[in-house]
Amino acid sequence: MLKREPSKLVIEGNQFYIPWVYCVIQDDYIVVDSKSRKLQFKIICPTYKTLVKDDFFDIYLNKYPDFIHKEQSHYYKEFNFQGSKINIEGQSFEILNGNIQMDYLSIRTFSIEMELELKASNGLRTMATLYLYPLIKESVTSERNMYFSNLIPKIVKEAGSPVGSINGKPIEELSLEDFSFSSIWEWDLENESFEYQDESWIRPSTVKSIFELDNTDVFIKADLLLEDDDSLYKCILNIDVDQIAQTFSVIEGAAFINEEYIDLRDFLFNPKVNIQKIVFYIQDQTFEKMSPINYRKQQWDLTFSWSK
Repeated sequence: MLKREPSKLVIEGNQFYIPWVYCVIQDDYIVVDSKSRKLQFKIICPTYKTLVKDDFFDIYLNKYPDFIHKEQSHYYKEFNFQGSKINIEGQSFEILNGNIQMDYLSIRTFSIEMELELKASNGLRTMATLYLYPLIKESVTSERNMYFSNLIPKIVKEAGSPVGSINGKPIEELSLEDFSFSSIWEWDLENESFEYQDESWIRPSTVKSIFELDNTDVFIKADLLLEDDDSLYKCILNIDVDQIAQTFSVIEGAAFINEEYIDLRDFLFNPKVNIQKIVFYIQDQTFEKMSPINYRKQQWDLTFSWSK
């Protein structure tokens, strides 16, 4: 009889060996579960098709692919983990997102690696990795779940790019963390014909300074100071640069406040806050603007100039 590798969970430097793991394969999803004294879990994962011999699935749930393990990955943007659960030494965790790799060589050679972000009941988040070698349990019936049937993942491929290994992404996925890779993001118009992306995709720019851009609109990070209360907020701005006039205008933007992004103009026109002056800190330069005279009826003029 073939000896299986032991399954295990690694979390915060601790390892928990798992005696038995079972997997039920359905038409468009799998259910992996285990029960032991220290660890109990049930994880449901979409597969977009029925697993067959020699399949390898690289699936990202609520997390955009940061690394393509083989030819391509499948990205589910707003996956609902309802029905999945994990309990470690009596503590329950909510699954937020993760990457799941399935290597299905045969019914006896089947491995699953899950990198999951978990949230405890006290709100603290942690990363956990499951290395699973499950026994396959035959399903009594071949079930097709309507929720999984209606899920359509995006196919993300490794694309050659002059900006290195960082791929483009949909504009709605852009976050402040992305600016640690590139200070400017631009529309990825050249590749919008790819099957997995469209005109809403952006990519890192090879230009490092907005003052070197040639009449285009891009996305940048900025710090916003409200001088009335000395509060500093991180922002993402979509700006239109006019190199001839040496000006840029804020088309739209978002301020990161209380762990969420808020529309910049909604924030500036908050009726509860009487903002007299704002200051943007952008790429080591300062740009100031006084509030409109008739603050309640006029829009902020968010056009700024610079001098070389």
